[in-house]
Amino acid sequence: MLQGFTSTAPIRTNSPPHTSGNVIPSQIDDEDWEIVNPHEAGVSYYDRVTLLLGPRQETRHQILLVDIPKFSKLLNKLKMHAPLRRTIHLSFIDLSMVKLYLNSQSISADAMAIELSWIDIIKLAATANTFQDTVIEDRALAALTQKATVALSPGNAVSLFKEEDFAFAYTYHTETGNRDKLIRTLRDVQQMDERESDIPVVKLPKARDVKPKPEEVKQKVSDTKYSKSVLKDKGLSAAKKEGDDRVHPIRQPTVPPSIEALKRGDAKNFVWC
Repeated sequence: MLQGFTSTAPIRTNSPPHTSGNVIPSQIDDEDWEIVNPHEAGVSYYDRVTLLLGPRQETRHQILLVDIPKFSKLLNKLKMHAPLRRTIHLSFIDLSMVKLYLNSQSISADAMAIELSWIDIIKLAATANTFQDTVIEDRALAALTQKATVALSPGNAVSLFKEEDFAFAYTYHTETGNRDKLIRTLRDVQQMDERESDIPVVKLPKARDVKPKPEEVKQKVSDTKYSKSVLKDKGLSAAKKEGDDRVHPIRQPTVPPSIEALKRGDAKNFVWC
């Protein structure tokens, strides 16, 4: 039955794909990716590459040649093969990770840090590493650092990544044997959190709990803007007795006297300072 696939011509895009019925091989490859033989894929196209995702190749996804990300060395190598050889098996990543990678080609690190969750950025970095895309991988790693900076700043509403997020990255690292840039970045974030935790937090007392000392109150009163008022020791200290046997202070006029009245000395109810 396998001999029939070796001579099978590639299927054109305007015709429905033909599958062999034996797409899933009996053995699971431990590699994170491998080129799949035509008889294993059972289908080929002239204008696209085929991704078989999952440890048992349970998901099939095609990418048009014109839509292949330009920074992915793996996919660009794959499209240079003959149509019968443009099928690749990716055991670790799933369809959601592939779509996240394809949709994040034009997103900056700043936007990733704001719009994506911790686990999405971690998955994006892992997927980019699988596709040998150092541009998107470095952008995702930078987004992790920027997201940590925001999370550790005072008054923020962003929390650090969870243990299961780190566990996903560690599983990817151990199962694929790829570079540990992702693990190092996450550990750097943890060290940033530890350094922030070592800074002592000074709790300021509430206003109602602060009781000033008597000498402090006296000093504050003496330093007010009214301590040098023209009324001090003059206008308010001048007083006279009225018929009701009460002492009434001499009030200064609401409207100041004219210059001429001051020169003549006949300004009424006015205290010369």
